[in-house]
Amino acid sequence: MKRGSAVVVLAVLVFTAAAGAQSSASTPAPSPEVKRMEYWVGNWTTEFEFKPGFGPAGKVIGKVHEEWLAGGYFVVSRAEWTGAMGNSTELSVMGYNADEKVYTNYDFNGAGIATYSEGPVKGDTWTLVSTSKMGDKKVTNRFTVKEVSPALCTFKYEMQPEGGDWVTVMEGKSTKSQ
Repeated sequence: MKRGSAVVVLAVLVFTAAAGAQSSASTPAPSPEVKRMEYWVGNWTTEFEFKPGFGPAGKVIGKVHEEWLAGGYFVVSRAEWTGAMGNSTELSVMGYNADEKVYTNYDFNGAGIATYSEGPVKGDTWTLVSTSKMGDKKVTNRFTVKEVSPALCTFKYEMQPEGGDWVTVMEGKSTKSQ
């Protein structure tokens, strides 16, 4: 490695370490809303059914592992699915936007689809909403999760085409093993 390159690498490392030290000294503790995401941390077995009319209908089973991203402000979820549409994987990152007072979720799946959704938690119910397109029409998507117990939740994914009614795409449940 040339001396100039080594100096640049060293400078980047020193800057990164200094920024990390400064950041940790001034970073506030996670808010109660951020701590609320603790519900998701652990290993889950998920079962759901795709309804007819949205691709192959049928059951899907998945394993989901969720953990805190270093720093404790985001929950990272990795999932593997088997079922009606074949095998797939998914990566999600959930956080809390204090300015907007909504939870946020960035989702990337094995079909090459990236989705951003956001929404509130009211009592034991999480509601995340996103928009997408089907052809040239706008579609609103709603993912609703109800905490039944600390180790069980039920969920429903619905779509509403522009000017249309809500239609259930899938419903299911998740059980936490640890």
